[in-house]
Amino acid sequence: LGKYENEIIGKTMKEIIPSDFSDNMEEEEKNILNAGQVVTLEEEFKGRKYSTIKFSFNNIHKEKYLAGFMIDVTERRNDEENIKALLAEKELLLMEVHHS
Repeated sequence: LGKYENEIIGKTMKEIIPSDFSDNMEEEEKNILNAGQVVTLEEEFKGRKYSTIKFSFNNIHKEKYLAGFMIDVTERRNDEENIKALLAEKELLLMEVHHS
């Protein structure tokens, strides 16, 4: 997210990211907590691409909590797009060679 650890720890989502983005996340996270499901999604934020996994769990006192992992996958996604473009170019060249 482009922030240092001390800028994030102990803060709410609204304090970390813009409110329009966090408002959508807050509603989604309430649904995850209530349904007890695992959600995996791809998100884009400030020009970066993230793979996010969110899930609920109960602590030893049976209180529900939400946890999640957000992994920056920008370079991987860009590399995948480049590989797809190169593969399409290679296939086009092979078709041209076979038609010559």
